[in-house]
Amino acid sequence: MKNILTAAVLLLAALSQLAQPRQQGRSATQTKWRVDVIEKKTVYDLQKRLRVSYSDPEEQRAHLRDEASVQLWPAERLATALAKVAESGYILIDIEGPTIETANPRWFEAVITTEDGAELAREKGPDVIPMNLSAHKWFSGFSVALKNKPMAPLKVFVIDTVMNERVVYRLTPPGS
Repeated sequence: MKNILTAAVLLLAALSQLAQPRQQGRSATQTKWRVDVIEKKTVYDLQKRLRVSYSDPEEQRAHLRDEASVQLWPAERLATALAKVAESGYILIDIEGPTIETANPRWFEAVITTEDGAELAREKGPDVIPMNLSAHKWFSGFSVALKNKPMAPLKVFVIDTVMNERVVYRLTPPGS
């Protein structure tokens, strides 16, 4: 159930962000958090295929309520899904690729640290079937639940384990 919930939350959040511009060494504001690319160890412009954002619990609950409304979920199913929402929020990693395999999150790993390098979370992406957006555009992603509500900037390392590349993002909460 956790994988289905995570996939549904991620998909809804990602679809709402598809119209937003790609991060290419510039800042983007998503959910009032500032997102900056601070390091690129990539030959193939990996940062152009990724989008990283923070999603707070209220956003997740709103997405679940919308999904439940459209899909006519029973009240018990919605209550169960809402109870599983991480109170500290999620880091969302969206992946776009020219082929179904390059957009599969199983080839990616996310490591979340504090600014001084203390590891907060590490998660390998699940093996899922990406969505086909057009002839050469596939999309998927995954999320990492945070254990504590972040109050200071975070670093998010997104690692392509096949190409041995990574992009590092700094996510800064509002007011920091």
